[in-house]
Amino acid sequence: MQPYDSFCIDESLIKFMGRLSFKQYIRNKKSRFGIKLFKLCISPCYTLAIKVYAGKEANAELNVGSKIVLELSEPYLDCGRTLYVDNWYISIELAESLNGRQTHLVGTLRSNRKSNPKDVTQKKLKRAEVISMRSFSNILVLKWKDKRDLYMLSTKHNSEMISIDHCGKYIEKPKVVIDYNLGKSSIDLSDQLSSFPTHCAAILNVENLIKKNDIMLPEVTMNHDFVKAGRSRCFKWYLKRVGHMHKIIQQKCILNV
Repeated sequence: MQPYDSFCIDESLIKFMGRLSFKQYIRNKKSRFGIKLFKLCISPCYTLAIKVYAGKEANAELNVGSKIVLELSEPYLDCGRTLYVDNWYISIELAESLNGRQTHLVGTLRSNRKSNPKDVTQKKLKRAEVISMRSFSNILVLKWKDKRDLYMLSTKHNSEMISIDHCGKYIEKPKVVIDYNLGKSSIDLSDQLSSFPTHCAAILNVENLIKKNDIMLPEVTMNHDFVKAGRSRCFKWYLKRVGHMHKIIQQKCILNV
């Protein structure tokens, strides 16, 4: 499988509470402790490459973010595609490296990067105002004021503004911001799908809720088949049992009200 015209790279955290030398703690993740992965995803939610973060990766020429981006995206460069990353990876030096590999770079930018143009980062804007600057190597740095200052870097966009419908009101937003949100949607969907519990875990959660609320379940008399391998009942029987538990919980909630 190959990316069509764009792909994105971001990190994910696989929950793990055991002992491990490279176990990571990320405060803003749902599962704060676990194994950190760097993923390369394409639309709609496919993961093409994974790199496990096992500790510091020293490199005198590149920072860790740029090194990971170049390593994961190596098979998909030199084809005119667009790479979307967040502000942890992106830098003007990375954009110049990818320009030489015929690959566009789009992403959010940290205001304290050394190579950022000060005329853009230090400019104070009112809400909905925008300022941008383009280098000789075709790298655009843009600053847009919404609720807060937003910095963007792109090698394929300009400072074009687009009118969009937001909660019944039309607002002006830079096209680079809209394309970035669309480009990062594949890895967001991939993380959502990987965070969903399995059917067995969902059944256990419902059964624990039943026990916690002291709900007495009647005997289930419906006919069901057993799976040959193991002692677990068939999947359809489990679905009916879970639906029956939900009805009992709803009835008890109504009575309590």
